[in-house]
Amino acid sequence: MPDFLHGKPWPEDNFPPKTDQDKQKLQEFFGTTANVGDRLAELKSVASSLKSEGYTHISLYGFCWGGKVATVAAGEKDLFKSVAIVHPAMLDVKDVDGIDVPFGFYPSKDEPSDTVKEFQEALSKKAFADKNDYKHYEKMHHGWAAARADLKDPENKKAFEDVYGRLATFFGPNNQ
Repeated sequence: MPDFLHGKPWPEDNFPPKTDQDKQKLQEFFGTTANVGDRLAELKSVASSLKSEGYTHISLYGFCWGGKVATVAAGEKDLFKSVAIVHPAMLDVKDVDGIDVPFGFYPSKDEPSDTVKEFQEALSKKAFADKNDYKHYEKMHHGWAAARADLKDPENKKAFEDVYGRLATFFGPNNQ
């Protein structure tokens, strides 16, 4: 798993940012270290390298910010066979236009519900919609399947196990 943030992730204890100053710092982080365009170029380089080594089936999933990168990368059908996103950040229905591969979509309660609905409706109109997978985890907080998971909480653990089962099925050989 490449470290696309080059050892400089946003501090977990400062998320979500609480002060205006910290919110500004987060925006600066997204414009520099976590710049989607720059990281997308690196991701494409990794996928191209794997292809040159003979790998023929490369899929991708991302959490939070990585969900945005993965969504944008879903337009690279020559590199990726399928893409999934879990509690994605910066969700934008306009990104669906560029998606060209089967897509797994697993938002949390913290993504804007109107955007989730529009995004899913647009995905359902894609030619490959029968290969897509979707579940809105409406009781789970943003981060519930990654760094902010609370596996001591039975409801979080159940949803955590469910989404990883869905990902395994979605990326499995019977669905691709």
